[in-house]
Amino acid sequence: MSGEPDEMVIEPGGLPDEPPPFKMPSLEQMLAAIEKMPGLSDEDRDSLREGVLNREQGAGFGGLPQGGLPQGALPQTARGSNMTVELLLLFTFVSLIVFIFVFFGYKLYKSLVERERRKEEKKRQKLQKKKK
Repeated sequence: MSGEPDEMVIEPGGLPDEPPPFKMPSLEQMLAAIEKMPGLSDEDRDSLREGVLNREQGAGFGGLPQGGLPQGALPQTARGSNMTVELLLLFTFVSLIVFIFVFFGYKLYKSLVERERRKEEKKRQKLQKKKK
């Protein structure tokens, strides 16, 4: 071994055979695989076993019931995912904070301009008194 990676040599006109089509394992094979999984607690094994059995009994494609979802029911992924709600809340809070900063910044600017205007007015009045 010289440390170089092995290269796959393909002879002209001889592509490797296609792998056999995927065959879904049977219920018994799935349950046996769950039992053989290392590092799973008994609780996790039981929940996986229940999930496989529930899907096998009344599930169609993708774990959805064969007749589809009942009217008004959301799929599990939609119920578990609150990404839209979280983003909306984040946007709302950031907008509120920005609004507060803008509001107080405007008030500060307005008071500084007003103070400057009063100073200028006072100077003008002083100059007018001196001229009289």
